[in-house]
Amino acid sequence: MTIEIQFASFFSMIVTGFYLGCMFDTNERIARAIKGHLIFNFICQFVFWLIQSMLIFYGLVRVNGGQVRLYFLIAIIFGYWLYFFLFRKIYQLILEKIIQLIRTLFLTFLKIINLFLIKPVKFVFQAFLTVVNLVIMVVMKLFSFLLLILSWFFRPIFLIIPKNMRKYLVSLPQLYSKIKDIVGKRKQK
Repeated sequence: MTIEIQFASFFSMIVTGFYLGCMFDTNERIARAIKGHLIFNFICQFVFWLIQSMLIFYGLVRVNGGQVRLYFLIAIIFGYWLYFFLFRKIYQLILEKIIQLIRTLFLTFLKIINLFLIKPVKFVFQAFLTVVNLVIMVVMKLFSFLLLILSWFFRPIFLIIPKNMRKYLVSLPQLYSKIKDIVGKRKQK
């Protein structure tokens, strides 16, 4: 390995340490926001560190063919140290602003979906229910009006029928009570 490749590897590991610091803070911020189950949190942390180690090794393969030296680990620690003491506060502020921006965009998207999709569907459904209720009410009023006209029409006929014949004609409440009595007697048997 030539000296140029070693310097390139050393500086890429410093950048990798800086990157690891950023990703570690991002991961911790997301983990705090999710607050999932312990096993889910463990799996997420495992996958996070697995991906980070794969990215580090891929970077090493691209720079120097995948050779690992002790001073590369020191360079990663130095890069993390630079991040932690010089840029961590700035990165956390930027990260919070990005999270707030994403949250605002997501809530705006939900409001737009609600305004242009859900509310119109609700309105159409409520209008449909209102029309159906109106139709039912009109039909009921027409039916009661027809019954009133029929009762006016049949009342003179009913009055013409002799009283001893009227006892065989039954009103609706009497008919209901007779049916109820018949059904009740059958249930008792």
